[in-house]
Amino acid sequence: MTGVGTGVGPGADPGALTGVRVLDLTQFLAGPHATMLLAGMGAEVIRIDNPRTGDVLSGSPFFYGRQGPSIEKRDETDLGVAFLKRLRGKKSITLDLKAEQGRTLFLGLVEHADVVIENYAPGVTERLGIDWAAVQAVNPRVVYCSLTGFGHTGPDKDRKAFEDLFRFYAPRLKAVLLKGGAGLQEAEEVMQEAMVLVWRKAEQFDPAKASPSTWIYTIARNRRIDLLRREKRTPLDPEDPFFQNISAQPDGEQVYTESERATIIREYIKTLPEEQLLLVQKAFYEEMTHQAIAAELDMPLGTVKSRLRIAMRRLREQLSGAEL
Repeated sequence: MTGVGTGVGPGADPGALTGVRVLDLTQFLAGPHATMLLAGMGAEVIRIDNPRTGDVLSGSPFFYGRQGPSIEKRDETDLGVAFLKRLRGKKSITLDLKAEQGRTLFLGLVEHADVVIENYAPGVTERLGIDWAAVQAVNPRVVYCSLTGFGHTGPDKDRKAFEDLFRFYAPRLKAVLLKGGAGLQEAEEVMQEAMVLVWRKAEQFDPAKASPSTWIYTIARNRRIDLLRREKRTPLDPEDPFFQNISAQPDGEQVYTESERATIIREYIKTLPEEQLLLVQKAFYEEMTHQAIAAELDMPLGTVKSRLRIAMRRLREQLSGAEL
């Protein structure tokens, strides 16, 4: 069990929730954003981190660390900007809730807490032994808040709601915003506001009118326009491409996607058997024809084509698994 300091400085003004202790078991967007707001109003928010994976957003682009901002993680000091922002005003503790000792320590914290908030998939808290029944047995006065995409009952209860959407679009939205001239902090804020709106307005999406990408990028564009108007910056240029060319694949997304795909390809090549790797190197790096490869390696032409075809099929499978 390790502790991390709070973002609330000494002498900070007390808020409406001063004296309220919140145990935060949430990840991604809605839960961490909600607890960040509670911390901003004076609550003592204690994040419960997973010792194996930490917060999923800590490894999501964009990053900020010792070397400044980056689209790729360079060393252990680089953490996701979205993760860092949602840590604001919070304390944190690392507990293995799958272990009996971790569960016991958590329930010990519950005894002195006022609020518990979680956004696990339905059934997870029951398996961990930290569901409403377990928490209420320890502290009957605690407020237990559970966030799910489709509720805890019904035919859709096990559907993933926001995780895949956020993983795919959050870094791409920031790439678009940075390409359009936004600073790192501004891009992060606009992205977060846009994704919150996507969550709130999901039922308004009409696939007959626009693709999901176009709809989401348009929301981000409009949020940035609102921000610029609020801050009364230089008058908006109607010819600015950022305000016109919102499509399913804008330039900023292409930049990020190319970087993402390059990483997947590099990692995939490392897994190739030696005989396939040799053929790939000659076909794509040395730009040799299949016939020339077969002649140089004294190998049947059909074998060369077959091995390259297998390698390319597996690569396509890797790439398709990385996209929605």
